[in-house]
Amino acid sequence: MNFIFGVALAVIVVQYLVDPYFFARKDLLAKITFLDSSTRLTSIFSWIGSNTYGVSLPFIYAYLLYKNASKKTFVIYILLGLVYALLTQTRYVILSVLIITLYSVFQNKKNTVRFIFFALVAYFILVNFGNSFFDFDAFISNRIFENDARSAESASSYGRILSYYAFLQAFPDSPIWGQGEALTRSLKIYLGDIPVIHIGYLQYLYAFGIFGMSLFVRAYYQLIKRLRMLSKATGNYSVLVGIVAYLVANTTFVWFRLFDFGFIVTYFILISQSKLASKVDEVETPELDVKATTKQRSIVWS
Repeated sequence: MNFIFGVALAVIVVQYLVDPYFFARKDLLAKITFLDSSTRLTSIFSWIGSNTYGVSLPFIYAYLLYKNASKKTFVIYILLGLVYALLTQTRYVILSVLIITLYSVFQNKKNTVRFIFFALVAYFILVNFGNSFFDFDAFISNRIFENDARSAESASSYGRILSYYAFLQAFPDSPIWGQGEALTRSLKIYLGDIPVIHIGYLQYLYAFGIFGMSLFVRAYYQLIKRLRMLSKATGNYSVLVGIVAYLVANTTFVWFRLFDFGFIVTYFILISQSKLASKVDEVETPELDVKATTKQRSIVWS
């Protein structure tokens, strides 16, 4: 995990400073341009998928914060994670990393104090020297407020507003069963050049209808329920907080498929930790007197 995180960070720094296509699949939108014509860097993850740079890395980041929660390196990992998120120049990645960071920080009082001190120092450095490395003024102006958009129609925020309108127009055509993931002709009239309803939950509701969406919600509910159980057993909440951040981020992009490297690996680690914990419990727990337990149970029921 440390190796992957380090390589991902090193590659995205080179992409930002030297060449946005460095170690990236050019045919898989290493330089993603959508609506607002902003460059979004994918680090090493374009070799897996177009959204993996924002889906896998947050899970890895959450796991590394969990592993370093009681170490002095905790604040360093936060700094590196925030640097990575900013260099992607993608809002849903920044949102995911911020959620994971805030959860991890406020889980531990000692880390909270460290983080506040670090935040003050970092703020001083950024105000005085930050723009020499990363143009924060341009980022806030162009990526957050989209002042570089040639018109309201070219801003990605406009795409979200248009998505709401298009959904309200098209959804009543087939509200129960949905209309599939391919956009209908009537929906394209409203969306124009936008390839999807750019709000994950509305896109899925449009595609799979109320029936399909209810199955989808149920599946994620069961997943979160299982993750919560495993997290309580192991003390490792990294995957759970990663899922929460992932679901929040899907209010601004469309990617609910969890077959991504970051989630799969951290989930398997969590399962292995749970199995190890259960084996320890089996060794430490004395054998129960089955007859006595049965007798006690019958008394309670009577």
